[in-house]
Amino acid sequence: MKEKPSITVCGAGNAGRAIAADCSLMGYSVRLYELEKFKESIKGIKSAGGIEITGVTQSGKTGFAQLDEITTDPKLALENADIIMITAPAMGHIPFFDSFYKYLEDDQCILVNTAYWGSLRIYKRMKELGCTSDVVLAESTIMPYLSLESSPNQVHNFSIMPEQSIAVASFPGHRIKKIFDQLKKIYPQYYEVPNILSTNLEVGNPSIHPPFTLPIAGKVFDEYESCKYYRETSLSGTKIAKAFDAERRKIAEKFGIKTENLDTWVKRTFGYEEKSIDETLKKSVFAEFDFPSWALERTLDEDIGYSYLPLIGLAEAVNVEVPVTKAMTELFGIIFGKNYWKIGITLDKLGLKNLTKDEIVRFLESGSL
Repeated sequence: MKEKPSITVCGAGNAGRAIAADCSLMGYSVRLYELEKFKESIKGIKSAGGIEITGVTQSGKTGFAQLDEITTDPKLALENADIIMITAPAMGHIPFFDSFYKYLEDDQCILVNTAYWGSLRIYKRMKELGCTSDVVLAESTIMPYLSLESSPNQVHNFSIMPEQSIAVASFPGHRIKKIFDQLKKIYPQYYEVPNILSTNLEVGNPSIHPPFTLPIAGKVFDEYESCKYYRETSLSGTKIAKAFDAERRKIAEKFGIKTENLDTWVKRTFGYEEKSIDETLKKSVFAEFDFPSWALERTLDEDIGYSYLPLIGLAEAVNVEVPVTKAMTELFGIIFGKNYWKIGITLDKLGLKNLTKDEIVRFLESGSL
């Protein structure tokens, strides 16, 4: 792969805009690709020829970032691309892959920026579609920024993750060696882990959103169309989050994975520490960040359907009780009138059901049993 790889960013939402603009300002060739049904989201960017970015950036620069292409044409988006980043929520990973898989080239890398078992799900989809392209399938735990679209062709970055804070793995695990050095050059936040168990068992969005939403769910979803989510967090939410965190860490330990506890992660991510996690969140730069209720519900669908369900399956595989994780899954299902077991992903859907702990690890590292 060349010294400065060509990057295609899939998705023109908050994170996609931030990544595309900042990577352009770092000197990379960047194309922004959006699905045809969301073409209105790139209209302003296409008209301007790029994205205006403000706030904190990895490049250390702000201002107008010109993009090489802004398109809904998957062939044009992928041609000669080295790294293809999928920035969409978990439910958008496969629709993006389905849109462009016919145009994949050998030695490209697909990086799913928010894990949720994305690399394994794409691998399974490749098999279903008969796609034989020799590409590296990778995923990271969380986005590098918290960003917000501020106009048709603008984005503002509220914060950036600190260095060595975002785990990256591939499926199968051994293939990360082919791409990690290039990814690390783009974002020094990335650190390599052996397999995607780590990217899915690390602290991240699922550790925050459901636990802190549950105590305020009635207010948020029954009374308001939006809320300042971080400002509304409570000590009750902190207690639920820590109980969930204890279950997550027990599962990780059973698989031989050492992970941060939630308190440490919050302190490192936000750069300071208050007497409780909710107090930290309330005083963060995100406290005035307004979450529409529909967006928060989609976030919960992602965390529960694509993180909690597999977590419950992994817990059963290693004989760990997870009553808090199960309770949140069922309670949010009742609140939203959804059966997450039908709409989310399970170990069965991932091809991991009925495997022993050692078989799961072996399969995720080697791609075979």
